[in-house]
Amino acid sequence: MHRVKSISPVEAVASLKEARVLQSEQFAKGGNLLVVPFSAGAGVTANDDSDRLSLLIVKGIADVLGDSQHFKLLSAEDAQMADVVIKGRIIQAEQKNTFSKPWGKKPKYLELSVEGSVLGVENEDLIAKFGQVKEIQGKGVNLEKLAYDIGTEIGNFLISEPGP
Repeated sequence: MHRVKSISPVEAVASLKEARVLQSEQFAKGGNLLVVPFSAGAGVTANDDSDRLSLLIVKGIADVLGDSQHFKLLSAEDAQMADVVIKGRIIQAEQKNTFSKPWGKKPKYLELSVEGSVLGVENEDLIAKFGQVKEIQGKGVNLEKLAYDIGTEIGNFLISEPGP
């Protein structure tokens, strides 16, 4: 068994900008779910880093859903069997070191925000939408952890609504 090394205590603020089910009956049906990797939004450069963040968001969703009976996560090979699709984009991915006088360098400040939607495949209906903002400041933190955490929070949103 592997032990996951925890990150040292940091100041963290996680806020759920938006998580709203617009069609509860269709959401409650669940079904075969395809998660399309999140694209880079207007303020984010599309590159290997944004691709990595996108895949970590998908991994977070997948890890939470696991063997869920409500939403069955599909691989890309089974995309044609999807009843529901999650599409999203990374709105902001910011990492900077902050400085102050006379103390010098402060710990890293990170911010990652995403928005997305849950769509029905049959009629392309908007079933639910969500937005996440995660900010953190401290040593030993990175955008990859924030991306994975956002993915798990999206996954928890998907399973928090009662199934059929």
